[in-house]
Amino acid sequence: MAALSNYRFTVLSKTVAAGGQDTAEYSPAQDIVIKKIAINERAGTALNNVFIDIEIQGDKVTKQPIPASLFTVPWSQLPDLEINLPKSVQIKFTIINNTGGALNIDIVLAWKPA
Repeated sequence: MAALSNYRFTVLSKTVAAGGQDTAEYSPAQDIVIKKIAINERAGTALNNVFIDIEIQGDKVTKQPIPASLFTVPWSQLPDLEINLPKSVQIKFTIINNTGGALNIDIVLAWKPA
């Protein structure tokens, strides 16, 4: 397992209304490789009924929205990724909140320069 110090981090924060959805976008200033994605709800609310859809420059990465809870596990259990994101190319996360309350979501991108 790579040490946290081996990564750089970008945090995308959004408040998503109950039953609503919102998007968080990121375009890097240099070519990067996203190695891990973690998702956190700041008040500690479980994300069992929250879904994420991911696309890069308009191309879907996820065929359908996937459970956000997949990205709430401990660091060592997060899926290892190899998402190449060239300079100025946008990655977009659509957050779908199917819960009865507003959520404060942080999407943490752990990346390395390409």
